[in-house]
Amino acid sequence: MLDWVTLNWAMLDWVTLAALLLWPAAFTVLYRPERLTRPRRTLPDDAAAEQLRPTDRVEPHGDGVAVVIPARNEEHNLPRLLSALAQQTCPPDELVVVDDNSSDAGASVARAHGARVIELSEPPAGWLGKTRACAAGAEATSSKLLLFLDADCRPSETALEALRAEYRAHNRTPARPTVITVQPYHELERPYEQLSAFFNIVLIAGVAAFTLPRRSAPKGAFGPCVLVSRDCYERAGGHSAVRSEVLDDVALGTRFRSHGCNIRFLIGGDELRFRMYPNGLRELVQGWTKNFAVASSRTPLSVLIALTSWFSGAALALRALATGPILPGGLLYLLYAAQLYLLLRPIGRFRLITALFYPVGLAFFAGVYLRSLFVTYVLRRVTWKGRTVTPHG
Repeated sequence: MLDWVTLNWAMLDWVTLAALLLWPAAFTVLYRPERLTRPRRTLPDDAAAEQLRPTDRVEPHGDGVAVVIPARNEEHNLPRLLSALAQQTCPPDELVVVDDNSSDAGASVARAHGARVIELSEPPAGWLGKTRACAAGAEATSSKLLLFLDADCRPSETALEALRAEYRAHNRTPARPTVITVQPYHELERPYEQLSAFFNIVLIAGVAAFTLPRRSAPKGAFGPCVLVSRDCYERAGGHSAVRSEVLDDVALGTRFRSHGCNIRFLIGGDELRFRMYPNGLRELVQGWTKNFAVASSRTPLSVLIALTSWFSGAALALRALATGPILPGGLLYLLYAAQLYLLLRPIGRFRLITALFYPVGLAFFAGVYLRSLFVTYVLRRVTWKGRTVTPHG
């Protein structure tokens, strides 16, 4: 038995050694992402032994918050989001749903839930739908804080309270304001949604906010949730300045930084969740195809090299398992699977089996990424939610 184990390890080839050396690369670009957490409350002295209920209202602190929800064909998502916003411990001061020329009953649903609704026609030349909707929503409100929230977000009852607490904690001095941006925790309910695993990692790692060591300047912002002061928003030119950008979150976050605003990146955790592509595999492929090639081209070079190295190591680990000695190859494969599961846990509801069979997800990622390269740089058009746009990149 000992001779067999010794022989297996003695037969390590360059494939196994290379995969082993590349394994740590993932931790250099996605290390312990911080989560949006429920703020601690100071309990009254006469109720020290009791816990406040989540539905207990708290007085808002500081400036008011206007929630702006851009919505195109979001009839299925709006009831859940608007109901959650109505139950907030720290409710918004203004709530606006901007209907982006939808073909469904989203506008009626929003009105039925008490939201103010702005209905837009097709965007004029030079504008994209979401950027125009966000700009219109910001212009129609007056609160000093703007919270842009995607319609598929699922906030907890304390989500707005948590966001305001983060904003106050990082905006104690007005000299250089801080924008709070959150990538919601990804809810996954059907098996095909597990194929989003590697896309989630690239998406979050691409902002360079959770590198190790944390030296890189973060890039962009997380599009589903952005809390920003109106002053900072207008100083950066708002969505009007990125009107033609498919990756409006990347462009807007870059403008925030170039106009003197810091950005704090968080993962939604228990406070903010979403389900991205509930309508089948085709929607998932179209969603991730949408300018993913351009997104990778705007990822910091150091992060891109680290991610490419790690993906290569994961592929080499599979080859080592298939062609090399079984003991080192199997252990190496399990090492990559365990690492992937560890990386995915704070990001979304990914299953252990997704990590154990990671070559399926990796092959799917490679296929969709190649498709994105083709439609972005060859066809020069991207289709999403019934519209065809020309990507920039």
